[in-house]
Amino acid sequence: MKNRALREYIWLPSLLLVLSLYASEAMAEIAGMVIATDPSQDSHYPGPDGLIGTGDDVVSNLPTGVNGSGPNVEGSYGYNAFKFQPSGSDDPALPTGFDAITFVRGTVAIDKNVFVNGGGPIVASMYINSGTEPFPGHGPYTSRATAVNSGTYDPVTHQFSLNVDFQYTIFGAQSSEPGVDLTGTAIYQAAADFGTSTGNDYFENVVKPLALAQGATGATFIDGTGQLTSLGFPIKFTVVALENLGFTINPGLNDAWGIEGAPYQGLFITVYEKLKLAFLALFTFDSVIPASDTATLGASDHRWLTALGTVLGNTISATTELTTGGIFNGSDPTATQDTAYGTMSVEFHDCYRATLTYNLPGPGLSGEMKLFRFVYDNVPSCEEQGYEAASGL
Repeated sequence: MKNRALREYIWLPSLLLVLSLYASEAMAEIAGMVIATDPSQDSHYPGPDGLIGTGDDVVSNLPTGVNGSGPNVEGSYGYNAFKFQPSGSDDPALPTGFDAITFVRGTVAIDKNVFVNGGGPIVASMYINSGTEPFPGHGPYTSRATAVNSGTYDPVTHQFSLNVDFQYTIFGAQSSEPGVDLTGTAIYQAAADFGTSTGNDYFENVVKPLALAQGATGATFIDGTGQLTSLGFPIKFTVVALENLGFTINPGLNDAWGIEGAPYQGLFITVYEKLKLAFLALFTFDSVIPASDTATLGASDHRWLTALGTVLGNTISATTELTTGGIFNGSDPTATQDTAYGTMSVEFHDCYRATLTYNLPGPGLSGEMKLFRFVYDNVPSCEEQGYEAASGL
């Protein structure tokens, strides 16, 4: 029974470092979404109501009159607005109370469970990989949330609060803003539920038609205000983001992935982008508990499968191998491989979620597993590469 007690420690030693994250990540349902763009919105400033695509949009391909912010060459439904001059004039092309703007492209990751059940925070990460100049000479604008510290959400009123750490570029150099508080309105809805009204006119009349036209499986609208901690400028962050738009497999997916509903089981994934190949190592158990328990290292029901497969779009398709008969740190006896043990395919929905489909004829096992990401270190790289086609980069 001593070996049986080791059952809870089945992965490779390095993976034990992330197992403690399982409970919190399994409860979340993270969805990566692309900030929406549309050529029909080129040169559209939001106007006083602060919303792109409504009747008070100011349409101009010229910089703004107060601080010379660049026009919406992105055709973006997302922007950051600022108030640089506390006693200065507002800009009529911009939301009431603000005098500078940058229109952005990039991604935002939300927690669907929070949108449904409340709690918080609604956002897991945000990465802006392209933005127009908020003033002449600023240069390319990028920004990302380096930490999401806390948050709340009310699914009835759609009101949220967030406290996040930001890193951003200014004059081509990186700067940081710790502990920025944001509050406002946020809505997520899956396309399957678009027939149900959210009660928000902008979401109903602008966001839903846009999501349907671009074939999105879901959409979110986040509209918040706050103040930069270090610089002291009031800010406004507004974004419309769409789900499942042209995600492609990339090396930013390389990491440890867990299996929903199967604690302490999961995969290591390595993508070889130039070769259009990916290597998978699945760490799991036997389908039944063995009658005898004679293993001297680990438990006798430990199983691992490997696969080398081809990459096409957002899917890895692979032939699965089963390795047996070896000995720890030795070559006698030599392990053997059944190189045609079955098949696996992994469809990545975004940088956080995937579905693995398996068919193992020998033991008569077939079905699918829902995968989730354990740690987010590679997410900024994944989002930058994985959504390039969808975000027009």
